[in-house]
Amino acid sequence: MIKMEINLIELKKIRSVYLKQVSEKAIETRKRIFKASENQNSVLTVQKDPIEDVYWLIDNDEDYLAYCRMKGKELVYCVITPFTSETSQKIDKLKMMNMSRQTKWIDRYRLINELKEEMPLTEIAQRSGVVPSELNEYQFHAAIPDPYIKIAEEKDRNHTIYNKIAKLQLGGILSEHLYRRATLIGNDGNRLKHSHIMQITRMVKMFGFDFLKEQDQITLLDYTSSYQTILDKAWQDAIVDRINNNNSFQNEFFNYKFVNIQRGKRKRVLKEEKHT
Repeated sequence: MIKMEINLIELKKIRSVYLKQVSEKAIETRKRIFKASENQNSVLTVQKDPIEDVYWLIDNDEDYLAYCRMKGKELVYCVITPFTSETSQKIDKLKMMNMSRQTKWIDRYRLINELKEEMPLTEIAQRSGVVPSELNEYQFHAAIPDPYIKIAEEKDRNHTIYNKIAKLQLGGILSEHLYRRATLIGNDGNRLKHSHIMQITRMVKMFGFDFLKEQDQITLLDYTSSYQTILDKAWQDAIVDRINNNNSFQNEFFNYKFVNIQRGKRKRVLKEEKHT
């Protein structure tokens, strides 16, 4: 049985082998909750360093960061567990991340990469209680160029769309074009989205696509981004055609008309007309 004790620890003595990224909103929310509570309602888990007078944080990064931002907060209750090693602490951190839905992908990615310098991925998986394929989900595909990996790391961009592009196995110029579009900011209309990848996958499998010039291929790949608008228009036109060709509508009290409104999108408008 692991020996543990709960004690008050000086906040300034707590260290961490890896601190997760926590939003300012989450930290401020915790600060308000803690200030409103008479007693400390969150206990940190730490390991006592056998040499230095410090404690290594294992769990509750969010609460630790909130305590650090609270003026006058000097002591916090901690569960003190036996010291293991820096590597084991990272493994414990990864276990906690795997159990939390709120952990950002970039934290798992960085921590896994740190551990990969010390052991193979299969051992990381075994020691953290998951299968290797789960850890692979937080790795960049080998075909992704380094500059785009750095962009994803620096801007905290989810790596999955880059992996999807790599798995398409397109030519260098085509892949490069899609990578560039994936790096665009969120409100840019040309930014590549996950929904576009599905349409691109269908496009590149069509007969004759491989015979096109690269510029024509790029044009068609970009064309797939408008698939929703094109599909909506096709559906709307089909509805209008059926209404116009349906004689039963001539005897109805209400006549449905369709008008084009708001940025070229069609919306059905009900207009009541007197029966003549």
